[in-house]
Amino acid sequence: MGRSARVPAGRTRENEAIHQMQHLTDEIPHLIHEIEHLANEIPHLTNEIRHLTNEIRHLTNEIRHLTCEIRHLTHEIGHLMHEIRHLTNEIGHLTNEMCNLTNEIQHLKIEIIHLKIEIDDLKIDVIHLIAQFAVDNGQKRLHVEGKGDAMDRSAFALEPFTPTEEQALELIRQVAARARFSSHDAKARFIISCLDELEALIDDYGVCQPGRRKKISRAASVSNDALETLAQACDQSESLVTATGLTAAEVNGALAFDRAHSGTLSRLQTFTRGVEDTMAEKRAHIGRRFVRALKIARQLRMPEDTFETVPALQDVETAYRRKRRPKLERQVVGALRKAKRAVRTAPIDITLTTTSLAQPTHTTFKTEE
Repeated sequence: MGRSARVPAGRTRENEAIHQMQHLTDEIPHLIHEIEHLANEIPHLTNEIRHLTNEIRHLTNEIRHLTCEIRHLTHEIGHLMHEIRHLTNEIGHLTNEMCNLTNEIQHLKIEIIHLKIEIDDLKIDVIHLIAQFAVDNGQKRLHVEGKGDAMDRSAFALEPFTPTEEQALELIRQVAARARFSSHDAKARFIISCLDELEALIDDYGVCQPGRRKKISRAASVSNDALETLAQACDQSESLVTATGLTAAEVNGALAFDRAHSGTLSRLQTFTRGVEDTMAEKRAHIGRRFVRALKIARQLRMPEDTFETVPALQDVETAYRRKRRPKLERQVVGALRKAKRAVRTAPIDITLTTTSLAQPTHTTFKTEE
């Protein structure tokens, strides 16, 4: 068994320290080189810092210049806004003056129409007076000649004055704008009377008897293209006119009547919807106020004899708490109404197939409503 050499612990630490000192000594030239490199970089960085400082100063000057320009533009914008407000006020003043002038012009137009009507009435009166004077003189002359009352007065008969479309519209506008009614019932009766009178403007106006629309629906659903084609054929063939007894003028007249009064129908439907919407809005307005008033009345601490002194309060509560129809019933009724409207607006073709032992047959039913 050999003897092993043992190194003392103090000697080991000294060797490690010497090794570290040698390593640091070797690192010193490298560090010196890096320090020299950094020392060479310092002037370059200093120049860059100076350059950036100059750029910052330049940008600061530009910002100050832009700030001054922004202030100047802001001042100009304020001045322009002041001018715009002044122009807006002038435009509003001119608009009011134009509205006043328009109203005066409309008033003058109405007065001119009235004057024209009065002048026409005066002309008719003068013509009547002249005719009456001529008739009287003629009767006197005939009486002197012994022929009696042989003069025919029908030669002096005059037709009544008929206003033009523009005059009639102006008169209607004036009546609608200036008429005064004592109540809503009077106004409604006036509107209904006007509608009754306007029926005379529609040629052959009438309401179908029950079931009549179903009978004529197939004939009334002939398309405009087919009717126009028939009118062209009637123009090209006199034999077709002779055989059918139908002329192109009749077909074109029916088409013109339909096109013209389609707009009338649309406007009347819009008028009907407008009346319904107006009634609903007014009912909703008073209904909301009713609910608010009822809530306030419920929150008030009233004495026990309030319902005895004011029995209408109990009636209000009873009427308001009255139950509506069940939700399911309302939905069923609404669905039935929608189905009826759909059936009325769109024709439905129903084809039934029946099979017999001998031969199959097909039966077709067409319903227009």
